[in-house]
Amino acid sequence: MQTQDSQNSTRRRSMIAGLVVLGLGLAFWLLREPSPSSPGAPKPPTPDAERQPEPPPSPRPAPRAAPPAAARAVTPKPAPAARPTPRRISSSGRLSTTRAALRDGDALVLILEMDDEARGAGPRPAKLVHVGGRVLETTATPLPGTNSGVRLEIDPAWLGPGHYLIQVETAERRPLALRRYFLEVLE
Repeated sequence: MQTQDSQNSTRRRSMIAGLVVLGLGLAFWLLREPSPSSPGAPKPPTPDAERQPEPPPSPRPAPRAAPPAAARAVTPKPAPAARPTPRRISSSGRLSTTRAALRDGDALVLILEMDDEARGAGPRPAKLVHVGGRVLETTATPLPGTNSGVRLEIDPAWLGPGHYLIQVETAERRPLALRRYFLEVLE
């Protein structure tokens, strides 16, 4: 009986390992860079399309007189910084954004859709994997409400153009308790 149990255990482990390799292979295949010869690939811009006409120089305003001392003493409060808009990704979904859309200093805020069973009550370990091999380990915080998902904040300085796999560990009790999402940052 011991031999049959160990064979089943070994068979189960090898099946899980095969599924992991298959899942990662599929993820990297989906995130691959399209070749210029493939039919769905975007056409490279022509040199004329890249050149933008320069705007004419604006005239300089005339110098002003110094304000009175009473006016100088009151300094206006800086306007509150605009909070970054969260971007939602459905389960196994993909989000495409441009590097220019990521403002410096503001985190890229992602809302990852996930049901309550998978989300759990506490923060969830998450990884952001670039196809070039860079890995960012972080945490995703659960959002209040039913089936509201988790919130993930990413420093835009870490993101460069390319494809990323976002992998969040779930609270589910099953092998490969993970949810995967895809992020594409365009130049």
